[in-house]
Amino acid sequence: MTIGSWISFSRKTVQVVVVVAAAAVAIVAVVVVVVVVVVVVVVVVVVVVVVAVEVEVGVVVAVVVVLVVIAIVVVAVVARRGVCKVKKQMKEIKK
Repeated sequence: MTIGSWISFSRKTVQVVVVVAAAAVAIVAVVVVVVVVVVVVVVVVVVVVVVAVEVEVGVVVAVVVVLVVIAIVVVAVVARRGVCKVKKQMKEIKK
């Protein structure tokens, strides 16, 4: 390996490491968001059940389902954006 090719190789390696690290941080952020949303859902359900016992079980289940679906959609959108950004950056590095 010549010095020039070694420098080019090491530069690309550093770029790949940075992109992967950024992706890892994004994934951790998504996981944190999911955990927070799940905690909020649980708190809302507990409050609804404790405060308004007269509420039918179907209403509570419907609220929980809606909140969980919203959380899944948000996580899916964020994860997809993160994956697209990583793919785009990897293409740039390969050039």
